Amino acid sequence: YRDIDVIATIGAGVTSIYTFEVNIENRGIVCSIGGQATWRQYLTLPNILKEFNPKLVGYSLGNAISTDPAAQLNVAESGAMSKRITFMATYLINKRKDDPRIDINKHWKLISLMIGSNNFCINKCATSPWSMLNDHKIDLIHTLKILRDNLPRTFVALIPPPHLKELVAAHQGRESFLCYLASMIECSCMFALQFRDQRPEYYKLIERFV
Repeated sequence: YRDIDVIATIGAGVTSIYTFEVNIENRGIVCSIGGQATWRQYLTLPNILKEFNPKLVGYSLGNAISTDPAAQLNVAESGAMSKRITFMATYLINKRKDDPRIDINKHWKLISLMIGSNNFCINKCATSPWSMLNDHKIDLIHTLKILRDNLPRTFVALIPPPHLKELVAAHQGRESFLCYLASMIECSCMFALQFRDQRPEYYKLIERFV
């Protein structure tokens, strides 16, 4: 743990709270990148690493979007799909090169990458699910090559996205109108009436996806 000097994340792995009045991304308490307060208040990976290396950089603080200074090296985006991660990787590399605290060649770096849920929520009912899986594979491999070629001494933690079957189960029997409407907007491929009969097939695809 003491060897990790820089921490970052790309993908869609931010914690978001969305209502029709408020859109907040709580990056400071995200498990993989949030460094707000200490591990006693928020048990996150950066807060644990800070116990071993107080000079750790890159973790997010407070509420922010990816371009805010408080986001630091958390360049993940709410709603992002696989086709965005190559851009995020390039953006992250440029941010690291411009950060005077980071020695690209000397410091050990840890990047968390979680992507995929939004592919199934938004894209799988608009295109061939099997071609979507192949495109995801291509995007992921390309992204890993970009990171490998530009960031020495870097570990990449691939985090599988949560199975959307659990999201569907959480909604059953206690769905308010606002919750239903938000689900239809954010994950129409899983919650729209015309696609509900296809859920068993989608669940099998998700298992292959992760």
